[in-house]
Amino acid sequence: MKKNMLRIAALVVAAVLMLSCFAGCGSGDSDEARVFRTYKDIKKSGKIRIGVSSDNNPMSFVDESGEYRGFEASFAKRLAEELKVKPVYVSVENDSRIKNLENGKVDVVIAGFADDKNAGKYVDFALPYMKTALGAVCSDKNKVKSLDKLNKKDRVIVISGSPAAYYMTQKYPKTALSECVDENEAIYALNINRGVIWLDSNTETASYAEENDGYSLAIKEVGDAQKIAPAVSKGNKTLLKKINKAVEKLEDENFFSLDYADTLVTSYGEDFEKTLLVSEQ
Repeated sequence: MKKNMLRIAALVVAAVLMLSCFAGCGSGDSDEARVFRTYKDIKKSGKIRIGVSSDNNPMSFVDESGEYRGFEASFAKRLAEELKVKPVYVSVENDSRIKNLENGKVDVVIAGFADDKNAGKYVDFALPYMKTALGAVCSDKNKVKSLDKLNKKDRVIVISGSPAAYYMTQKYPKTALSECVDENEAIYALNINRGVIWLDSNTETASYAEENDGYSLAIKEVGDAQKIAPAVSKGNKTLLKKINKAVEKLEDENFFSLDYADTLVTSYGEDFEKTLLVSEQ
């Protein structure tokens, strides 16, 4: 009899613990479950932790004095001002952006983050501030204005395993490719005419064309463009709302165009602004 009573008591305790877990541990909306800081939390602390790149010149980089500079770094600073808090920059890599949001190391990421369906499963994107696509640079002596105009002997320079290589194999499977291991080899291949054009990110190709005489960004956009936007932790609705309002205000003030003139025009040229900035569309 005593053994049965002990067993019943144990079952009751287990059931209570299980119900408690269901009630408090499994709710993603509870304070205990979430890792991210709401806007109220951030405002109370007086600081916002912003994930930015430390070595992506001219977008965001650390200069010789240890200060963050570049287009996205300037945007991050201004965003913090609009949210009425001080920015705390946290260096992030492409493969750590989602992780740093999920573990609460940063509140928002502004680091060339493309708003796509896969990333959207893990983070929430605010309004975009720019967009990128593939672009093609070629010699002024042999301009190519469309991939459709390539003949059978023309070769396209791409980096192996890159989005450009994938795009060409899918859309132009009959076009010959000069595949390179990295950007340096691609530039060398372009210089020695191992291909009529170099296809890569249009920011990379625009930069090369701007900085090297005799070359032009012949095709500014190839394929679908990807929108680049600030990202916050999944479900952080209050911070997302504040950031969206800030982006809209900055667009109205022509901030992004002024930021481009201050940080990007020497790298990409004046003509590329309308291609890159969402506010110019």
